[in-house]
Amino acid sequence: TQITITQKKSDKYPTRTGVLTFDFVNTFEAESCWQDLTDTGKVVLPKNLYYKDANGKLQPLKGTNINIGGFGLVPLFLRGDKVQIESGYKYNNVTGREILDTAIIFEGYISKVHSKTPVELELEDSMWLCKQTPVDTKTFTASDTLEDILQYLIGKVNDMHKTSFTTNALTKTNFGEFQVGSETVAQVLHRLRKQ
Repeated sequence: TQITITQKKSDKYPTRTGVLTFDFVNTFEAESCWQDLTDTGKVVLPKNLYYKDANGKLQPLKGTNINIGGFGLVPLFLRGDKVQIESGYKYNNVTGREILDTAIIFEGYISKVHSKTPVELELEDSMWLCKQTPVDTKTFTASDTLEDILQYLIGKVNDMHKTSFTTNALTKTNFGEFQVGSETVAQVLHRLRKQ
């Protein structure tokens, strides 16, 4: 198992640019279901764990100068930090050569930090960004397609979070008049799904 956490810098913490790699966890979970708009996950890390910083140097997770959750010193974990969980097996093939067979089982963002012992991080996929992105009031006409609406929403997410999400507009689906505003991109997607 390898957990990679990329810190997100902010106006308050401009030095949060580290990449933390953990090759051990207490537990981890990843849940994906086509019925839900959001894939979720959870990582539980013991506080007496070491992490490798961007230079490969081991740093103690527990200590007087390490801030887990966001009070005072620069925090190690914050909402919005990018997370990747990779897991798999190590085995010897028929020639005796050691093989490491892994896959990425979750990519997303920290949605909640519980700085108790052990440290628990709640995770959400890229839908977390959609939940943070407000939508301006706009009315789409009957001539606008569902793909036009989706491109508008994804454009809002890309502008706010400096991402490069795209829509795959292979078809043109008439949707009818549709109004958005005073809600997040995720809320609009939820309404679109219902309608």
